[in-house]
Amino acid sequence: MVNAIQMNDYNVVIAIAFVYSSLYIFTMLIVDILYGIIDPRIRITKGAN
Repeated sequence: MVNAIQMNDYNVVIAIAFVYSSLYIFTMLIVDILYGIIDPRIRITKGAN
């Protein structure tokens, strides 16, 4: 990444940033789903009881 920045290879920098941000978003989505499974108190219900 540092070498790509120094060589002004913007396509590589953008691709690496896209991959890392996609992995971060996917990881956060999985964590949110698993958190709902592990702790049933935070599940979304279809109406107030």
